[in-house]
Amino acid sequence: MHQAQGEPKIMNLITDLLAGAFHFLGWLV
Repeated sequence: MHQAQGEPKIMNLITDLLAGAFHFLGWLV
C-alpha cells in the first residue's frame, strides 16, 4: 500500500504535539 501524501505530515504533527506536551509537563514540574 502506498502511503497517503498527508500521512508523514500528520505523524510530524503528532510528534510536535507530544513534544510540546512533555515540555509543558516538564515546565509544570
